[in-house]
Amino acid sequence: MKADVKYPAVLLITGDGDTRVAPLHARKMAARLQAGAASDLPILLLYDTKSGHSQGGSLTRQIEEETNVLSFSFLELGAKAD
Repeated sequence: MKADVKYPAVLLITGDGDTRVAPLHARKMAARLQAGAASDLPILLLYDTKSGHSQGGSLTRQIEEETNVLSFSFLELGAKAD
């Protein structure tokens, strides 16, 4: 990551149960981007303490996560729901 770069909006997703990538990596990346990015765009971390990389979870939990991802994407792309 380079300092004073206008990075786009970012949504990082991880969880305590991630067996492929240590959740600390996403937490550190979010902190570095928030501290050093030159743009006013959001740098967000969606952190779930009960799931991880490709872990199933309940249907309700899957719907919640997809809703969060789509909401972030629609907001940043300026999409309108008519």
